[in-house]
Amino acid sequence: VDTHAHASLYWCEPIEVLLFQMNRNGVDKTTLTAMNGLTDEKYNRYVIECGRRFPGCISPVLGVDTKRSDAPKMLKHWAKEGAAGVRLKVNTRSPGKDPLAIWKACAELGLRVSCQGHKKEEFADDAFRKLIRALPDLTMMSVKVFCLGSSSVRARSSAIPRTPFIGVRISCDMFARNSDLYLLASA
Repeated sequence: VDTHAHASLYWCEPIEVLLFQMNRNGVDKTTLTAMNGLTDEKYNRYVIECGRRFPGCISPVLGVDTKRSDAPKMLKHWAKEGAAGVRLKVNTRSPGKDPLAIWKACAELGLRVSCQGHKKEEFADDAFRKLIRALPDLTMMSVKVFCLGSSSVRARSSAIPRTPFIGVRISCDMFARNSDLYLLASA
């Protein structure tokens, strides 16, 4: 299983190339994850169609414009269309009265979150811990955790609530460079 792959008609390669690569490398399933910033209807429709064309092989994870007040409504639409998840940034907050509205919609709809952060501190931040505690039923995969080298980050990471729903994407080269990531992944 590949937990994070991309395909597109206008960036990367089309789904057929990804399927060829999967077949050649003995990968049976993948999560087809929205690329950064791609939240438009055409791209999301392509990802959904890939999931429909290759059921059981492709799990579609979409992008939504989280700055829109109707983003939770859009998630409901995409869930009905076949989305398995959505890609959000660690610090994503909804506009309006409820800053966690988009995250709550994911939990209510059973959508997994591919949670992206660019700095190791984002995953060890108090705001992230509060988010995890507020939504114990939300399934989340943390991606782009680069290096957990500082002891202050390791100490704060170990304070993240132990829950069964958080996974950490680890590639072979990333693991080789970041032995401390094992500690977080196994916590």
